[in-house]
Amino acid sequence: MTAKNAVDLDRIVDYKAEYSAVIEKHKITGDNLTGLCPFHEDRNNSFSVDLKTGQWHCFAEDRGGNFVSFWAEYNKMDTKDAYKVILD
Repeated sequence: MTAKNAVDLDRIVDYKAEYSAVIEKHKITGDNLTGLCPFHEDRNNSFSVDLKTGQWHCFAEDRGGNFVSFWAEYNKMDTKDAYKVILD
């Protein structure tokens, strides 16, 4: 996909709704969401999301990514397929 054809996910994805639906014990403060990381057993809120950009980070595992990488890992698919599903 060229930059000309690129879709601005920030304009079409409601990050607040998407992350809130799957992140347990989440709290929203301003444009940030924190909660339990869905990728490992978590007892403390180590997962954080910037609700403006969709960028996420797990502080316990020191890793993160964008909404497409989150969706792909959460739904056990590759990022190309995740991107297609998100756009649908």
